[in-house]
Amino acid sequence: MSIIRILITLVLFAGVVLAFNRKANPAITLMMAGILSLLVGGIVNGYNPLGARTTGFLLFDIFEYFRASSVVDTIARTGVRTMAILAYVAYMDHIKASTLFALVVSKPILNIKNKYILAGTIYLLTILLILVIPNGTGRIALLLGTVYPVMLACGITKATAAVAIFAGAMNGWGPANAKIPVAANFMGIEVNMAEYFLTIEWMWDIVAFASAIAVFIISSKYFDKKENAEKGEGVFSGVTVESLNVPKWYFVLPMIPIIFIILFSGTIKAFPTLAIETVMFMCFVFVYLLIVLTSKEKLKAWNDGNLFFISQGNTLGRIVSIIIAGSLFGAGITSIGGVNALLQPFLSAEGATTSTALFIIITAIISVAVSVIAVSDYVANSIIGPVYTAYAAATGLNVNGFLLLTVNTYQMGIGYSPATAHVAMVSETAQVPINTIIKRAIAPIAAAIIVYIIGTIVMV
Repeated sequence: MSIIRILITLVLFAGVVLAFNRKANPAITLMMAGILSLLVGGIVNGYNPLGARTTGFLLFDIFEYFRASSVVDTIARTGVRTMAILAYVAYMDHIKASTLFALVVSKPILNIKNKYILAGTIYLLTILLILVIPNGTGRIALLLGTVYPVMLACGITKATAAVAIFAGAMNGWGPANAKIPVAANFMGIEVNMAEYFLTIEWMWDIVAFASAIAVFIISSKYFDKKENAEKGEGVFSGVTVESLNVPKWYFVLPMIPIIFIILFSGTIKAFPTLAIETVMFMCFVFVYLLIVLTSKEKLKAWNDGNLFFISQGNTLGRIVSIIIAGSLFGAGITSIGGVNALLQPFLSAEGATTSTALFIIITAIISVAVSVIAVSDYVANSIIGPVYTAYAAATGLNVNGFLLLTVNTYQMGIGYSPATAHVAMVSETAQVPINTIIKRAIAPIAAAIIVYIIGTIVMV
C-alpha cells in the first residue's frame, strides 16, 4: 500500500510539473490537482480534511475545506498583505513614480562594469529584508515593485534579476525567525530563539549567504551567455526623466513603504508595531492625498485612487489565486500519505546508521525532496523533527544543532518546487518562465543547503 501511495504522490506532482511546462495556468492547475489529491487521500486513507466537522460526504467536505482553509484562511493570512503591497505598487506604476525611481536610482550605478556583482548585492538585500519583512511573498512583492525595475535599468537580464529576488527570498534566518519555534515544536523541545541564533546559527548564515551569492553570480553569467538572455535596459529604452513629465520628487514615493515598514516593525521602540498591510494602507492614503493636493488636475488625481481597489482585484486573480490553490495542493498531497511513506525507510534506519554525518545528509536530502513535493516545509518538519530528537537523545548529541536543518534547509528546499506561490509570483511579474527561474536557482540554493548540512554535522 505504501508503494501505491508513493506512486500516486509522484504521478500527481509530475502532472503539475508537466502542466506548467505546457504553460497551463498555475492557479487552476494547482486547484484541480489539490481537489483530486484530497479526493484520492480520502479514498485511499479515509482521510477527511474537516475531521470531526465532516458533512458526512467526502466531496462536500473537500469543497468546504477549500472555502474555509484554502480561500478564507489564506486570504486572511497572506492574501490581504499581498494585495495591499501590489496595489501600492500598481499605483506607483500608474503615476510613473516607479519608472522615475528606476531611472534616478540606476543613473549613478549604470557605469558599474560588473552587473553580476550588483545582482548579487540585490540577492543579499532580499535575504537581509527578512529582518523587517518576514513574509516571503511580501518581500518578493515589494522588491518586484521597487528594486526589480532598477535592476533592469542597470542592464541586468530579466532572468538574473528575477532569480536574485526569488532565491534570496527562500532564505529563513534571524533571531526573530518564526520558523525557529515552529521547528522546535515539531521536535518537542523548547529553545531560546536569541540564544540559538547567537550560539549556533549566525556563523553558518554568513557562510551560507556568501556561498549562495558567489554561486549565483557565476551561474547567472553562465546562463545569460548560454540562453542569450534578454537584457533589461530595453525596458526603459528611450525613456528619460524629462519624458515622464512628472514632478521629480515622485522618485521617493516607491521607497516610502520600506521606510515605514522598518519604522513600525517593532525594532524601533518609539513606534508601535503594525502589520505590513496596515502600513501599506496607511502609505497609500498619505501618498494619494499628497498627489491630489499637488496635482493640477485634481479630479483626475482623485479618481485615480480607485486604481488601488482595481489592482487588488487583479492581484487576487493573478497572484493570490495561486497562493490559495497552492495551499490546497499541499494539503492534498500530504493527505495521500506518500510523503510519509517516502521517509519511512530512513526513519527506521536511525538506530542502524553507523555515521551521524551520513544520517544527517540522507535525512536532509529526503526532507528537501519532501518539501518540494508537499510544497511545504511543515510536512518535512512534522515527520523528521521527532526523529532528530530521538536520535540526539540516543546518541547524546546537541539536539539544538539539528535546528540548522529544520529551520533553514527545508524552507530553502521549497525553492525547487514549481508549485509555490513565490515562484509563480516572480514569474508572473517578471515575465520569466517558472522552469527558467527554478533551473537558475538550483545551484545557489544548493550551495546554502550544503553549508547548513555541514553546519549541522559540526554543531551537533
